[in-house]
Amino acid sequence: MRLSTWVGLAAGILLLGCTGLLSCSAKAAAQSPIVLASLTVALWPEYDRPEVLVIYQAELAPEVSLPATVSIEVPASVQQMHAVAYLNEDANALISLDAFRLEATSQGKRLTLTTPVRRFHAEYYADGLLIREGDMRAIHFVFTATTTITSFRFEVQQPLGALDFVSDPIHVSMEQRGDGLFYMRYPVESLTVGTSRSLRVSYRRTTDIPSFDAMHKASETLSNSPVSAAANPELPWGWGIALTGSFFLGAGLGYFMRDRLHRKCPENVPRTGLLGRKLAAHYCYRCGARLYPEALYCHSCGTPRRNIPDIETPE
Repeated sequence: MRLSTWVGLAAGILLLGCTGLLSCSAKAAAQSPIVLASLTVALWPEYDRPEVLVIYQAELAPEVSLPATVSIEVPASVQQMHAVAYLNEDANALISLDAFRLEATSQGKRLTLTTPVRRFHAEYYADGLLIREGDMRAIHFVFTATTTITSFRFEVQQPLGALDFVSDPIHVSMEQRGDGLFYMRYPVESLTVGTSRSLRVSYRRTTDIPSFDAMHKASETLSNSPVSAAANPELPWGWGIALTGSFFLGAGLGYFMRDRLHRKCPENVPRTGLLGRKLAAHYCYRCGARLYPEALYCHSCGTPRRNIPDIETPE
């Protein structure tokens, strides 16, 4: 056999070996586990529907290559996702994700999504999660990690008018945000694949009106009933106006728009859920007029602007 033939055979074998090595390396990289730097599971009972709005706010670890496909366990009762989105940090806006699927598993259901950036958001309404017995409410939520999570925590929004709020585990902090509602935050911990954490919450509430609707009704009552010194001799007139103004100032914070103004609200804009509320907040809920970025009232009909709580980015 000629020398050139031997050289060709050797080159071919070397090429096959390199190709196999590269293929194995690619498979190993593709199969490397996805790690979440943080995940907050927020429960908002009776926020804008009678059910519990469940929100996942997550951030991928720095070493994860983009785009990345991530899976998260959700309860078996979830029929559809209300919103799946990623965070556009330049515009500070949530952008809807179309690349996701919801599939049944032996433990429940699994949401699988592909995100082009590190921070993403998902939410759904959990039917049957909130148990009612008269004025008493109870929630038992279980989360199971399908990937390693460096920093995991629960968060609960306390419904407007809730009394005797109790939870297990006990919350480690509580804060009142711009929407006027209180948020309970729970211990931060690391989770490995297959690890489960549960949260039990109970409280008493004497109304079935969702918190969002109750806050809106209160703001309408306040706007239609100006404070006067004659009606309240102990309350100075100027102070009453200041209080009313500060209320609506708080209700107007957090709204930013970059599109053209004066357009009517499109019919396909969702009106429920956190993502839907933030989209619809750019328009007047009464007449549909496109609102100015810093407007506290609708320039068309004078209706006070609705207050939507900001989304906190994962820590």
